[in-house]
Amino acid sequence: MADTLFEQSTVDRLLSLEGETRRLREMIGEMAGRIAKLGKAPETAVRNADLEVWDFAVACSASVFGVTPAQIKGARRIEAWAIARHVARYLPHVVYHWPCRRISKAAGTTRSNVQCSIGAVRTMRGDKRYKDSIERAVELFRGGTHE
Repeated sequence: MADTLFEQSTVDRLLSLEGETRRLREMIGEMAGRIAKLGKAPETAVRNADLEVWDFAVACSASVFGVTPAQIKGARRIEAWAIARHVARYLPHVVYHWPCRRISKAAGTTRSNVQCSIGAVRTMRGDKRYKDSIERAVELFRGGTHE
């Protein structure tokens, strides 16, 4: 008796899930059709929005680490500038989950440089000297209105 009830409830749940799956697929199809009608945003609009987010990440990092945005965007390897540059590259990745390729395009660098920066900041988070500054930069970046 109990086995029959269990089997029936399992069958009922599977049928319910099948119906829900069918409805979700239909909804996805409808949404895909709507998106296709809207068309794709122009590449320059997307690029400009990414540049704005990058500039804001640079500004947040610069204000926390006491350097200028120009120093962060420069190529010199002065330690304070490089740390601020690493954190600026880290911010869009950790807050918006941007892939390294997207950050590298906005920052005008290579994907491997961005990966190195993200790895360096993750290591620095374990260091008491940098942990608070990194967290302040993340909070400042999260609190901005830029995306």
